[in-house]
Amino acid sequence: MSLSARLKLFFLFVFLVLVFTACKKNKLKKTAWESEVLLPIAHGSLGIPKLSMDSLLTLDTSSLVHLVYQSTLYNLNLVEQNINVPDTAISSVVRLDSIKIDNRKIDFPITLGMLARSDQSGVGALILALHGTTAPLPAVNNLSSNGIQLDATSIFENALIDSGYLDITIKNEFPVPIENVIFQLSNESNGQIVIQDTFPLVPKGGSLTHSFDLAGKWIDGHMVGNLLNLDSPGSNGVPVLIDTNKAITISFFTHGLSIVEATAIFPAQNLIDISDEVVYDMGGPEFTSMKIRSGNLIITAINTIEDSLKLHYTIPGAISSSGDAVNIFAAAAPAPPGGSTQILKSFDLAGYTIDLTGFNHNKSNTFYNTFTAGIDSSGKLIHLSLSDSVSVTYGLQNIVPEFVKGYLGQHSFTVGPDYTPFNLFDIVKQGSISLEKADMRFSIYNHMGVEGNIRVNSITGINSKSGQQITLTAPVIGQNIPLKRAFLNPNSTGITSILLNNQNSNIKALIENMPDQLQYQLDFSINPNGNAFNYQDFAYYDDVLQATMDLDIPISLQAQALTLIDTNNFDLGLNNEDFAPLQSATFTLYIENGFPIDAEVQVYFLNQSMNIIDSLFTGSQFIHAATLNPADCMVDQKVESDLSADFDLSEINLINSASYAVIKIILNTPTNNPCNWPIKIYSHYAINYKLAARLKLMLNEDL
Repeated sequence: MSLSARLKLFFLFVFLVLVFTACKKNKLKKTAWESEVLLPIAHGSLGIPKLSMDSLLTLDTSSLVHLVYQSTLYNLNLVEQNINVPDTAISSVVRLDSIKIDNRKIDFPITLGMLARSDQSGVGALILALHGTTAPLPAVNNLSSNGIQLDATSIFENALIDSGYLDITIKNEFPVPIENVIFQLSNESNGQIVIQDTFPLVPKGGSLTHSFDLAGKWIDGHMVGNLLNLDSPGSNGVPVLIDTNKAITISFFTHGLSIVEATAIFPAQNLIDISDEVVYDMGGPEFTSMKIRSGNLIITAINTIEDSLKLHYTIPGAISSSGDAVNIFAAAAPAPPGGSTQILKSFDLAGYTIDLTGFNHNKSNTFYNTFTAGIDSSGKLIHLSLSDSVSVTYGLQNIVPEFVKGYLGQHSFTVGPDYTPFNLFDIVKQGSISLEKADMRFSIYNHMGVEGNIRVNSITGINSKSGQQITLTAPVIGQNIPLKRAFLNPNSTGITSILLNNQNSNIKALIENMPDQLQYQLDFSINPNGNAFNYQDFAYYDDVLQATMDLDIPISLQAQALTLIDTNNFDLGLNNEDFAPLQSATFTLYIENGFPIDAEVQVYFLNQSMNIIDSLFTGSQFIHAATLNPADCMVDQKVESDLSADFDLSEINLINSASYAVIKIILNTPTNNPCNWPIKIYSHYAINYKLAARLKLMLNEDL
């Protein structure tokens, strides 16, 4: 509540008192009387909590206060800052490595009657005449049958054979053996001979098979078979049943056909089948496994095949938290003649753990993957060629690891020169202290499963107010210090500590300089001994190598002009109406000194811009130290002081514009200390203060 509002409440109270105490109804007369109002303005306490501010207070067994101040000098996140997983996307134009055609068999019979009718010697007419009778068959020579139409379109319309075979079997159902059978197979479109061969003897009721390599041959689906010659010794005078419907059957069996190109109805098959290992270039680290925090598997395919293309990509060693491997299926639409279609597939790998030991589990930075592209048996006639291709890009992109295991490599880092704030003495504006002792523990918390070294090259405490700098001296400065590593199962953090105290360093002098910032330079090295743990290094994404400074100061000190500041919001809030009854004001600062240290005090009034517009006293006021009990050297009696200053109306008007009241206390260790130096400071010690204003008012009232 503003002072103006409090004055209004006071005036209302006075008015009510006057109304209820009036007892005369005679002629009114004007009466003037004085009154005073005591209003609190500010209060506070300057003790150890104020002095330490952001520090952690602890007490020892005697309740002596220790300031335990912790500051982080540096955090090294090896995974986030120094391990970059390169994209492994592989882009290439993959031509069809093979095109398969189903094995097929086609039979073409040539009857005895067909051969007899083509004979010009007269023997054929005899055979036709003896049909259905039993009689000896004479020997025949040079029988032939031209222009037998063979339809192989059930296999292909046309094809250029890369590899494969054609088996031709001649089965003899004639009642006599056949000899010197010359058979020719040619393309109908251009008469090109594909196969010509002689079958020397096929006995009665028997068969003979010849196999032919078709590699490099162009074959039409419409072909012509020519029986160029057929001889027979006849029945040698032995009567046989003459049946002109009996035949020799020529069978064509294609098998193992792989084509260069063809127009055909193709069976379901994989046209591309790639299984290989992808190797990361990690620039030093050698990982055996990696859990992925974020990243994607990308598949892009451009299809030039006139059929639907099925894509299948796997990383057998990439396993999700539920135990599923990466197993991706996609389909690209048929390409138009002379054109192409495209497909893009992305798969989120977050949470997957990838085995990086390769197919045989004996490598590092290596994962095994497979890629297949195939067609279904659609029943449609399409054209395929080994010159057809699928442009593919597949692999891992934008990978950020959550966890890595293996060998994290060798790394060296120089940190600084850099600065870190040291706000232990923020409330102290000037002056000096003398400490009994100070301990600083320099600790490195290693949350990663790696060995290392640290070298502290320099630490300098800088007091920017005084300009004074003190550089830490100690035997460990400039020396390589081995760092302990973390372990898994059970989890543990590697902690390396270096203790600096009065005996092995000048840490006390550095702290007595009351620095507000530290300048430091550090060198780190990771795995200086190489792969000493045989691929058992590890690190999580959030793991850090943290260098901290822990300072323990038992508060036993001497103070010389040690200046403490406390700032309070201030608002008198008087308006013109409030000034009418004001005559003067007396401001009083009530001080209770619980420190065994002499002090000087002053109060400043500041405007909104933090500029001083007035002070409470014409000069600093002296405050006596609290008295010490010689038996235990602890304060047994606080010293109270009431310090007052009178203000006239012009001075009140000036400070009415103030926004802040600043209490400034200067501590000086007294010379009459009955105990040995330095003075010990305990947790209950404090300087308490209250600032109040006594306003003198002149009130007029008609009676």
